[in-house]
Amino acid sequence: MSSSIMETQLVRNLQTEPELARRGCQIAAATNVGVLISRAGRPRGLWSWRHGEFAFTPQGATEPAIEVGTVAEAVQYTLKVVCPD
Repeated sequence: MSSSIMETQLVRNLQTEPELARRGCQIAAATNVGVLISRAGRPRGLWSWRHGEFAFTPQGATEPAIEVGTVAEAVQYTLKVVCPD
């Protein structure tokens, strides 16, 4: 799959996750970069599709903190780690 298709799927799933909205997390497609996650107006990090997996790189880091194989895993990580309650 192409990165744009996979990242579009992730954006849709993250944007329709009610808990993320309740927690004040914003999800935005960042053209040619990935999926930007922000909370309270501050960037938290970026999901990108590379080498057949989603990789999450926290804001300010140069390497991904985690790589997962599915949209569902990326959503769960976002809920638990990136934008926790």
